[in-house]
Amino acid sequence: MSTVIGAVLPVVAGSLLLLAQQAHAATVVTDNVISQAPRAQNNVAVTFGQVFKNGDVPRGAALVATVKGQPIPLQVDSKAINPDGSLRHAVLSVALPSLPGKESLPLTLSAQPTPTVNTQVGTVSLAQLLATGYDATASFDMGGNIYTTKARTLLQQAHAKHTCKPWSKQCNLWLSGPLVSEWVVNGLVTAADGTPHPDLRVYFAVRAYAGATPGTVGDIRTDIIVENN
Repeated sequence: MSTVIGAVLPVVAGSLLLLAQQAHAATVVTDNVISQAPRAQNNVAVTFGQVFKNGDVPRGAALVATVKGQPIPLQVDSKAINPDGSLRHAVLSVALPSLPGKESLPLTLSAQPTPTVNTQVGTVSLAQLLATGYDATASFDMGGNIYTTKARTLLQQAHAKHTCKPWSKQCNLWLSGPLVSEWVVNGLVTAADGTPHPDLRVYFAVRAYAGATPGTVGDIRTDIIVENN
């Protein structure tokens, strides 16, 4: 019986679902990437959360991804480990060369005793994102007073202060690698005169995928969370 284990990002028209099923042999887990788009898609980026049993991916081992027996690029952002030091939970990102329309592809995850040679260079950096025209705005009408905040402004401030780090309170570097990086940045909303609202804080989760050309940014996804405390 398959169960949904995470949401994934469609980078072109259509949507994707990720389902997990019981694996066998030396495979750690097999996920099914299911296309709901009517047409074939190329260069599809998929990001999802994955949990592992104790010992599935031992300390020092490498996690690899294959589709129909062919290896595909995989980025592993570890989030938790088991008591024995093996990987417990990670956010995984893969780059599918193609995805047929209205079909399913088996995505196999396996553990290798030693890390593979990494041919991917660099990470998707915040400087690269800010070199684009990206921005996202949250605006609120509070009794006739307009309060706003912008993702670009918050990211620029954090970048200038070098405060974007893993688990940082102001700018959390949630994902970082050659396929995708994600920053969760937050700040108060302010009125036109600069007065901050005492209760409203906005979190922008900005996920930027690598572009087709090295050193460029491709698709960008933004989740917006509003905290009223």
